[in-house]
Amino acid sequence: LAKKQHHQAQQRYRELQAQELVQIFQAIAQHYSIRSNPDAQQAFIMANRDEHPQLQQKIETLQNDYKAWKLFLSEALPPFHFV
Repeated sequence: LAKKQHHQAQQRYRELQAQELVQIFQAIAQHYSIRSNPDAQQAFIMANRDEHPQLQQKIETLQNDYKAWKLFLSEALPPFHFV
């Protein structure tokens, strides 16, 4: 019984993570152009460099809302990466 409960708890946690990932991507896509694969756990956000402070604030807010994920911004990629 304990094994079954543990398995069910793990399954619920994975489902929560999947739902949260969709919600995170949707929240970002409301404000920025975003590229991601359906099964990816990373996204590429297209924004102007001068928008970095606002984007950083958005990521921090999302991090507070979605504790199951570690959210961060990496260094900017060159524009040709998105072509």
